[in-house]
Amino acid sequence: MPNINPAEAFRGGIKHPGIGVFYTAGLFGVAMVMAILPILYLGLICAVVYLTYWHAIHDFAWIMGTGARIVSPRVWVFKAFIYITPIFMGGVLAFFMVKPFFARRIGQHQPYALNPQAEPALYEFIWRVCAIVGAPMPSLIELDCNVNASAGLRHGLRSFFGRDLVLRIGLPLVAGLTVREFAGVLAHEFGHFTQGTAMRLEYIIRRIDGWFGRVIWERDAWDEWLEETSQNEDSWISVMAAFAQLGVWASRKILTGLLLIGHLFSCYLSRRMEFHADQFEIRLAGSAAFESVCERFATLQTLNEVGLQQMGVTWNLNKRLPDNLPQFILNMETTQMGAHVRKALKGQLGFVTTGLFHTHPSDAERVRAARLADEPGIVTIDAPASELFENFPVPARIVTTLFYEGIGLPLGLAKIYEIEAPQPKSTEQSTQASEESTPGSAIDRYFAGVVTPLRPIFPRVSAKIAEEQIAETISNIQALPAQINAVTEQVTEACTQFDYADQMMLAAVQDDSGAAEGVDLSGWREQRELARRSLKSVFEAYENRIESALGLAGTEMFAQVSRNSGEARQRIEMGLKHLERLQPLLRAADSLRFATGALLRTNAGPPALARLREDMADLEAALREVPCPAEFAKCSSLHEYYKALPAAQEPFLPPRAEALAHLPMAAYKQVLGELVLLAEQIVEQMNAPKPMRVSIIH
Repeated sequence: MPNINPAEAFRGGIKHPGIGVFYTAGLFGVAMVMAILPILYLGLICAVVYLTYWHAIHDFAWIMGTGARIVSPRVWVFKAFIYITPIFMGGVLAFFMVKPFFARRIGQHQPYALNPQAEPALYEFIWRVCAIVGAPMPSLIELDCNVNASAGLRHGLRSFFGRDLVLRIGLPLVAGLTVREFAGVLAHEFGHFTQGTAMRLEYIIRRIDGWFGRVIWERDAWDEWLEETSQNEDSWISVMAAFAQLGVWASRKILTGLLLIGHLFSCYLSRRMEFHADQFEIRLAGSAAFESVCERFATLQTLNEVGLQQMGVTWNLNKRLPDNLPQFILNMETTQMGAHVRKALKGQLGFVTTGLFHTHPSDAERVRAARLADEPGIVTIDAPASELFENFPVPARIVTTLFYEGIGLPLGLAKIYEIEAPQPKSTEQSTQASEESTPGSAIDRYFAGVVTPLRPIFPRVSAKIAEEQIAETISNIQALPAQINAVTEQVTEACTQFDYADQMMLAAVQDDSGAAEGVDLSGWREQRELARRSLKSVFEAYENRIESALGLAGTEMFAQVSRNSGEARQRIEMGLKHLERLQPLLRAADSLRFATGALLRTNAGPPALARLREDMADLEAALREVPCPAEFAKCSSLHEYYKALPAAQEPFLPPRAEALAHLPMAAYKQVLGELVLLAEQIVEQMNAPKPMRVSIIH
């Protein structure tokens, strides 16, 4: 049941903006101009038919006539070609100009007609908005999967002189708006209802405008036939078809010029209508809500575009489809893709300008007008607009199914999976999610604690993945955690042996009972190396997993679903280069750990100090040659970053050595962790199901 009482959603009324006489007169003028265009078009058809007829009747004698002379067959064929080609060209041209009158309109997916008894709260809410705006209540409310809302004549010309109006609401838009914002959108659409004559004249203008657009730009099987005929091996037929193509092209260019003239005026008046309807929205919802709707609309439209691209990819890969498209689009906002979309759109609202052929004003102009109005609005509720429905997921799933059927997807083959609304996160869950997005946590999650700076892996650039191998690649990426789980005991034992041997090595170099000149670590070092070798196959599997995930960024399919595929490939390339540069530094840092431990012994002598200074000098020299990762710090090199650390200013050598040894390891975790987060994002954007988690090895 809805948690919103529509009777309590508004306080007071609004002042209705008026429609100027010049505005209505302008609409009449544009409507007349647009009405003349079809007459000119019919005149052009008649001219083509008449000229073709005149040529066929009057030019036969002087072209085909031979008198008493005997002509060769080649000359006769050439004359026949000269005579027949204009007739063929005129007939084809006339046919192509006439066929749009009989062409069927492009089918659209079937909307869902709302039942007033099924959604009483929503209908009451809409009725109250109509009453405030002063518009007639629509006789039909339809729902679909577009990120939009529209109002118009229910039956086109049949409803032209009546009040039979239809309101169509896109549920993805409802899912992403608050009640205040949704009320503003409805007020905008009902504002068009109040325009009466203007709305009907605009309907005529748009119908003519749309029809001419179809005449000029739509192509069908007849266009394909003419194209194929022009490429026929028979040279005479191909030449005639080519001349016919030239005539069709020329006629469409003439019509394009006529259309642009009418379109220029109609777009200007359409923008005036939008500004007028905006006033209803601003006064009812408030200036701030109007601005937020503009931002939300841009975000939801972009997410819808990206979401449909992702669905196309997953349909081609494994026939998977979400059961609730509006919620699927809204859920994308909480993913990394949503963060990228918000970042890309941030600050762009004021930089979009209005073009001469734009039917709507730019968001910048509309927001500027809203700010100047400075209206508080009369809506009192800011709850999600979906709460106006009795059970929002039900109509959302219905329109999703209708959308799939409308675009021709065979639902019998589809693997429909359930989409649920995310539950509100507690403070503890939000903190946990934030921690899981850090590079260190990403490494532990992705590699189950097996990979560390002491047990590093160094993935390389993977071979190019063919498009037909994408499904298999994603399947292998998802299957690896289960394979690792199958050998968890062996992997855990090897990691434990490695860690134990490493701890014993550190303990041995710090043991005061040993000789001052040094400690033999060969036994523990060999045990640590044996443990590392026993993990070789696991390391290779993890390297292959992340290489495959990163390699998906180079596929055409990823470019289709990601707006930042080029940036992702650049980040991958830089990250892999950084890992390669860090490889010798990790070995030097490992050695420095033991040299530092040896100096901490109470009986450590000059040899231990000399060894430590030598190891530090070698590592510092290596740090000067390695650029500092951009994600790690804004320094030119790791050595510059080290020198800026407080520990590097310590007067005592051991703290400086410890900080120096820690730096390459921290840089490795940062770079590899960023690559892991990127790999997870790539697989997520390909919309693969999330893999099972592997128990993290401690």
